[in-house]
Amino acid sequence: MAVPPAGGRLGSLSALLLALIGCANNKPNPDALEVKGLRIEGTKQVSEGELKDRILTSESSWWPFSERQYFDPISWQGDLRRLIRIYQASGYFNARILEQQVIPDPPDAVKLRVRVEEGPPTFVQRLEYEGFDALPESQRLSALAHLPIQQGAIFKEAPWEDAKSQIQRNLREMGYAEALVNGEALVDVAKNEADLKVNSTIGQRYRFGDVFVSTNPHARVPVSWIREQAEGAVKKGSWYSDSAMAEAQARVFKMGVFGGVKVNPGAPDGQAGTIPVVVDVRESPFHTVRLGGGAGIDQVRNEVRLLGEYTDRDFYGGLRKFTLRGKIGWAFLPNLVTVVSGSQAVPVKSEPIYKASADFEQPRAFFRDVKLTTGLESQRDAEQAYSFIGGRGRVGLVWQPTSHLSIASTYNLEVDYVLSGQTTLGGQAPELFYGCPEVNCLVVLSYLEQAIIWDHRDDIADPRKGFYLAFAVQEGGGPLGGSYTYLKITPEGRYYKSFPRDERYTIALKLRVGTLWPLGSGQSSPIVTRFFSGGDFMRGFNYRRLSPMALVASNPSQSLDDGIVAPAGLAGVTVPIGGNGLFESSVEFRYNFPRTDLVLASFLDMGFVTSEDVVKGVQHQGFSYFTKNMQYAVGVGLRYRTPIGPLRFDLARRLNIGPSLPITQSTPPVNPPGPQNGFFGITCGPFCGQSTPGSAGYPEGVWSFHFSIGESF
Repeated sequence: MAVPPAGGRLGSLSALLLALIGCANNKPNPDALEVKGLRIEGTKQVSEGELKDRILTSESSWWPFSERQYFDPISWQGDLRRLIRIYQASGYFNARILEQQVIPDPPDAVKLRVRVEEGPPTFVQRLEYEGFDALPESQRLSALAHLPIQQGAIFKEAPWEDAKSQIQRNLREMGYAEALVNGEALVDVAKNEADLKVNSTIGQRYRFGDVFVSTNPHARVPVSWIREQAEGAVKKGSWYSDSAMAEAQARVFKMGVFGGVKVNPGAPDGQAGTIPVVVDVRESPFHTVRLGGGAGIDQVRNEVRLLGEYTDRDFYGGLRKFTLRGKIGWAFLPNLVTVVSGSQAVPVKSEPIYKASADFEQPRAFFRDVKLTTGLESQRDAEQAYSFIGGRGRVGLVWQPTSHLSIASTYNLEVDYVLSGQTTLGGQAPELFYGCPEVNCLVVLSYLEQAIIWDHRDDIADPRKGFYLAFAVQEGGGPLGGSYTYLKITPEGRYYKSFPRDERYTIALKLRVGTLWPLGSGQSSPIVTRFFSGGDFMRGFNYRRLSPMALVASNPSQSLDDGIVAPAGLAGVTVPIGGNGLFESSVEFRYNFPRTDLVLASFLDMGFVTSEDVVKGVQHQGFSYFTKNMQYAVGVGLRYRTPIGPLRFDLARRLNIGPSLPITQSTPPVNPPGPQNGFFGITCGPFCGQSTPGSAGYPEGVWSFHFSIGESF
């Protein structure tokens, strides 16, 4: 296939950009006037931004490629009436428009101005409930608990509608599957009072009946298995509830072999007092192949890679799942440009990397909700402090009693041959760096691992609400053998909350703590099990750069005998060697742009990694262990949502609060890095900030950026 010349490609790109700009600026008609400004004055209780978002007329954005907005007199008159209706829905029934102007803005634009008077709010004077007398008192209280509207509050239509829907959901959760709830609101505009009445038709209380399954012709999945999976949530004879129906649908979908699952109630049997459950499933392909490629770009590591995956979801029948994954690539540390240029200012690495794994899952092992999982993996990778080649194997059981909860217990055997790469250690004891008595050493880890995960997020790739809790424990060595005896504990929690009704704003919180105890006599912890942070985990630092550091010569082949005379000494650089104590936390505020896939984020990240474990740190320093070691970073980010997760760009600036990173000297001693001033390598004076000895996070620069696919947490 012929390759077009560069000029042709540039010309095509220019034509495409011009076409995009042209499309963004097409007028509906030659005489259309662009809306250059829209102001709504007099707003106090309802924000101007909320009013603008809920009307048709809008002003053109400053963004050059955004669509231009044009004035339509008919839509504008409708918007003026709509503004009053928005105020009424917010409880301000006496709101009125005092003035509206269409101001010419030559040569071909207008500016719009509206002045409103909101008036006094309307309060709920009376709130009555009818049709609940037949319920037992406990059920009545449950049906009417925690409603979003109360007597004496401002009468707003959205909470009023939500209250009626919530009452109906509460009744259905108690088994009243045919319950209907409606209501009426009488508003006295002159008195600014509203009388509300909730009317309910509760109907009969039902229990779950039989489960029926509809599936593909010649289906491979046994109908009895589908039925049993659903019956884990909708048990025959238990009271009907919508949440149990949703749980049954999630449980069937998590079998992993269906492209579509729908669980619906059947026709109620009033005489028997039961409702059957209908499970409708459609099988997805049982064999899938995925191929792709990618690149990882960080300020201290570049990587290119090819990826492949094959999955058989019915391996030798029985819905056994067999998966092969492979990755092959090349790593450049600290970056491709430094490696290609042959720079000796810093230690460089240019090495092949790969990862190959085979995983096998046997569902319904011993019990319906228990699966057997096994895996084998081989990997070669390169980090700044070391390179390694190794293999891993695991076997274990995973119990999933609900679609949100999983409890796993596995035995793991890991063998890693740790290489020093191009980072020399001089006369320093290697165990301080690697946890092994030699520069090149074989690390054998034999350990049990237990993990509990409770995942209530609405979307794993792009969560907006819900929570995630995890607790993992590793017990290595001792009677299990291996090179090291240790205990590692890592709890983690995340929380997401979006508001208001359109979920325009999202608050995301994260907390993760880790502690690693070397238990063997005279042993250090192996570097392959230690904690590192930075990158997506703490965005004030680059990938794995929030860590205790080792100071080594920047040019391993250079020595004092080469004519470098004290006090100049040897130039040194730092490499991360990990620690036994970890703390990470983040607070992130996201703004989801209406009617687009764009998200703007601001965040505060806090964290540290220490050589001593968390328990010893607290014993020696008390609560000041956290305050004295903490690093802080603030930043902004931009996301673009895609079907595989959001494209994410984050820019972070570390605050000068906290200590410098702990640094271990090599022998013979080398000079530490000089002050880092600049923005991505561009010197820009005190405006950008400077990392100097003694400042927080030294020797790392104060700025970092991160680009990836998927949310940071």
